[in-house]
This record gives sequence, structure tokens and C-alpha cells, in this order.
Amino acid sequence: MQPRLPPELTDAIINCLRGDVGTLLACAYVSRDWVAASRCALFSSLEPLTSTFPFKDPRLLDQRSIDNFVRLLDSPLCTLHSTVRYLYLDEPFEGSTVVVDQFPDLTSLLSVQRLSIKSANLGLLSPRAWDVLTSHFAGTVRELQLDNVLFRSSVRQIFDLIQAFSSLEILALVDTMWRIKLTTTRVTLAALHTIHISGDITSEAVNWITSLSAPRLRTITLTATHLGPFLTLLAGFPPSLIRHLVFMGLDPSILENLDLPHYNNLRVLDIGNFTLDLIKSVPFRRSGNGHFIPTILARVTSSHMEEVRFGIIPGTHEPTRAGRAEFIWDTIGVPDVADTVDTVLAQPRYARLKSVVVRVPDAAPEGIEYIKQRLPNFRARGILVLDPLEEMRREGTPDYTIGLATDTLS
Repeated sequence: MQPRLPPELTDAIINCLRGDVGTLLACAYVSRDWVAASRCALFSSLEPLTSTFPFKDPRLLDQRSIDNFVRLLDSPLCTLHSTVRYLYLDEPFEGSTVVVDQFPDLTSLLSVQRLSIKSANLGLLSPRAWDVLTSHFAGTVRELQLDNVLFRSSVRQIFDLIQAFSSLEILALVDTMWRIKLTTTRVTLAALHTIHISGDITSEAVNWITSLSAPRLRTITLTATHLGPFLTLLAGFPPSLIRHLVFMGLDPSILENLDLPHYNNLRVLDIGNFTLDLIKSVPFRRSGNGHFIPTILARVTSSHMEEVRFGIIPGTHEPTRAGRAEFIWDTIGVPDVADTVDTVLAQPRYARLKSVVVRVPDAAPEGIEYIKQRLPNFRARGILVLDPLEEMRREGTPDYTIGLATDTLS
């Protein structure tokens, strides 16, 4: 049977059947086109989709759908064995192995290049699942993300896991809370060229990362929520490797400890989001009474900058000013802050900028127009991006992100 409906109507029907897994599976069993159309509904949770995962993107896999996914792989018309590139495993609670213990049922997937594991305790992984992870998947995976993943107290398991991925090119570590003592054994990753580090991190994890032997390593992206361990981490690598720095939720005065001119190969800098109350209350020693944002941007010396991001968000005492144009800039009685930012970012070292992202609350239309007028250089070049921060304000989204690689797999 082949569907005779146009693709857009097929999508609409699949969306209506989203909660009817049995019907979706029946459709997938009899038609290859229906497999393609229904796979996102089968692989993802039943919660509403977000823009992070487009409707037809089949790469999200969680506990709710893993059984359906395994059944779908048995369909004679299923082509997923050779088409799935991204496998995302998210445990239902921290330290669980409910999902990752299903690795043996996924060995028919032959082309997984990106593997993301979240909240799993790999120290409790069954021996069979461990063997599949470190043999079958390690042979094809080029990008590995470990998000709040736990290990046993022995460092040997971390060594065995990472060392098994001999073709690994990108390693992403989120909330790396390992508390283990290292040995003198070093992990060698000959193909690794990019490391992403985000969230909280222990000193033991810092020591492990800096002990890696990776001769091709050329890009490190850092998203810091607590600067102390990250300063130690930064000191462990040559400055030329640091290309992407994201700082979120930090006191502005803490950033004075970061020697930005030292990182002469920096490509992306995000100095985070700050409330008006915070910026007003923190004296910035190096700038006197100058505004924090342009002062930080002026300290960058890298001539390779491609993107700059910053934002000001409502404080607890100023909830009614979110829509006013002056809220965006006039934080310490300096009305020409936007002009100063425009001047700083127009200097030759910022000539390669591809985007300037300004995060603001849900500003009124006149506020948006105000920003555009006060940053004329970037508006004229078409690189000004205004982010209203709507989701963060409404849902309390955690104030950190993991940086995207400058060299990602397609």
C-alpha cells in the first residue's frame, strides 16, 4: 500500500494520531512513507514538540518510546537501520539504567554518528549493554554527549568508555559531577577535534579532561555557570584552543578574573544575561563607572570574532519596565550605552562578525525599534538578531546553554 495523500495532509493525520501508538505502528508496518512520517511521533515523548526537534526529526529517543522503536525496527519496510544518525537516550530519573540497558536491542542501527546519554548511571549498566555500547556503537559514533552521567568510583570505567570511541571527533560533557581519583593512565583520542563543556563540573573531572591526549584538538567551547573550576580548566589548555566562551548566571565582577585578551583565537563570546539590579550594584573596577557590557566587549583582542551575545533581563524590583525602550540600555544612568556598544563592535577586530545577538525581555515594538536605531552598523550589515527571551521569562528556562561546535558533523 502506498499513501495517495499529499505530504502536508499526511503530516496532519500523523499529528492527529500522535497519541495512538498502535495505529501509528500499523501504518508504519505497511508503508515506507508512513514510517518516515510517523517516526518522530514514535520516537519522541508525547509532550508537545519544541522547535529544537522539528516534527519529522527522528533523532529523539526516550523511555516512553523505546519499546515502540524496537518494535518498529522489526518492520520489513523499516529503513531506519541505515538512516538514523542521532540516538538520544534520556533516563526517566537521575542514575537510572531503564533506557540504556536497551542497547542490545538497538544493534540493528548501523549508522549512528551522534550519541547522547542523559542522567544514566553507566556504573550500573548491564555487562551486555556495556559491551554493545563500547563495541557496536563506538565503531560509528563521531559525536558523544554525556549529560549528568554517573560512573562507578573507579576511573577505569571512564577510561574504557571514552577510549573505545576510537573515531570520536566531538565530546560534549554537561554537568560533569564525577568524584573519582585519577590514575596516571591517559586517554588517547586521535580524531578528537572539539570539546564542549557545560554546566557544573568537579575538580576531578577538570583534571581528567586536561589529561586527555588529543593531538588534533583545536576547539574548546565552555559554558560556565560557576567560574572557579572553569578558570582552572582554561588554564589547562593553550589559549589558541579556546574558541567559544559562554558565561551564564555570573556576577559581572567575577569576569574580571578572566583575561579575555589572552584568548586570541576566540570566535564566539556570550557574556550572559544580567538584571538591572545586579549591574547597578556591582562596581566594575577596570571600567570605573562605565557600563559593564561595552567594557567587557572592549577587552576582546581576537580578530576572529564571529558572534557576540549578551542580554539584560528584568530584575525582581522592576517587573513593570520590561516593555520600555529605556529599560534595554539605561541601567546606570548612562544613556549612550547602545552607541558605545555599536562603536566597540565596529572596530577592526570585529570585522568578521556574522551575528550580534541582543537578548531582551518582551520589549514593546518601540523598544525593538529603539535597539535597531541605536545599533545602525549591525542593522545595515544584516547581522543584528533580537532575542525576546520570551521562553526564559515565561517558563523559567535554566540560564545556560551548551555551545554549538564550530566544526560540527552534518
